[in-house]
Amino acid sequence: VVCCYLLELLSRDDIFRALEEVCRVLKPGAAFTLVTIGQDTEFFNRIYHIAGSAVPAFWGRQIEQEVPKYLQECRLHIEHDRVVRQTLYPSRVTTARRRR
Repeated sequence: VVCCYLLELLSRDDIFRALEEVCRVLKPGAAFTLVTIGQDTEFFNRIYHIAGSAVPAFWGRQIEQEVPKYLQECRLHIEHDRVVRQTLYPSRVTTARRRR
């Protein structure tokens, strides 16, 4: 299962509903790759906050730092986790597996 920039647009409850559904459809040992908006630079975080305040339905909110906790609460084991950058836009790519 692959999810790109979706969880930022959901409420906390809906994030857990979405992750529970991911767990439900994953076979034991199957992978889930999640791409979230990075939070690793002060400058980007400020711009994102301003844009998110102006158009929240489009920008959502940054949740990247909570991702490991969310995945662990849904019984997913993180295997790979890294930040990649597209020009000034940071993204966190996390791959987790459902335990066998």
